[in-house]
Amino acid sequence: MDINFTPNEILGRRIYTFTATAYEIDEFNIKNCDKYGINSLGTYDTQLQFNQDYIGQFNEIIPAGINVLELIEEKYKKYTKEGYVVNIDYLDFLRIEMEDKPYLINENADGPYVVNDRIRAREELTSAYLGYLVYINEQPIVINPEGIYELKGEDIKITSLRFPIDTKINIDYHTYISQKEDNTQLVKTNTFYKRVGQL
Repeated sequence: MDINFTPNEILGRRIYTFTATAYEIDEFNIKNCDKYGINSLGTYDTQLQFNQDYIGQFNEIIPAGINVLELIEEKYKKYTKEGYVVNIDYLDFLRIEMEDKPYLINENADGPYVVNDRIRAREELTSAYLGYLVYINEQPIVINPEGIYELKGEDIKITSLRFPIDTKINIDYHTYISQKEDNTQLVKTNTFYKRVGQL
């Protein structure tokens, strides 16, 4: 409190002397400096981790039931630092463009499903419709026959993306990827032995 600066004219007014009044409100230590916001200690992390965001494109035939995020994760493994493992946290932007022809979809009490039996398709023709089926965060979403679907916004966090049948797609995405230190490669113990020998 009451800080005053006085320039030293002999040294061209480039050096100042100052006076102030200080009151000690608590014992001076690192814990109290953190407590009063003088110097933040941060958080202690037992594992090194690097986070980065990527804009990418994925164009492949996706096998039925496979999580597309796992395939994207495989793509980024070759860019991983040595001794680290890659993990895709989520996608916050997704644009799907289907490259296969649309197929028949019907609905029952469990939700939409692909009609892949021609005989059943004839029986269910009155209620079936053309489109594509995709599961985003395990929720079924029907895409219209044009085959383009886009998800974006602040609250979008896509953690899983799969298709019920083999599907050729083109995906544009924005993802957050973390690279964590691979603890399985760290040395757990070192053992040294003394031996008597002769050469």
